[in-house]
Amino acid sequence: EVDVAAAREAVADAARLQKEAAGKSREVARALRAAGLSVSDTAAVLGISRGRVSQLTANRPGSAASVTKRIDSAARPTDA
Repeated sequence: EVDVAAAREAVADAARLQKEAAGKSREVARALRAAGLSVSDTAAVLGISRGRVSQLTANRPGSAASVTKRIDSAARPTDA
């Protein structure tokens, strides 16, 4: 039997967990930078690229938070 509901639930759970992980990464990256760590050191601590650190700590359109918000808006079910 094909369990479509379970698959959809798993996808929704994965999206929620990804969003939480991104938020935690953003919070930690910002805290490390505020504590005086360089972008390179922050990247090494988190195991991510320097570019990703810059994305996580940016407060501008196109930043991780902005992109996440747009994705969430687009993913909401519509009344059809």
